[in-house]
Amino acid sequence: MRTFALRQLVLQAPAPVIARALGFHDKTTTRAVVQAGGTWNRYAPSDHAK
Repeated sequence: MRTFALRQLVLQAPAPVIARALGFHDKTTTRAVVQAGGTWNRYAPSDHAK
């Protein structure tokens, strides 16, 4: 069930965002998005400290 939930999340938001929010490693969420057939292959985070 945990894998299914992670796959659903990475289909809705970029993998790095999900990784940071949930405390996963980036590679874990990137693998999940590939397995789920997601399209978030590019993500440029911005500087929110401004």
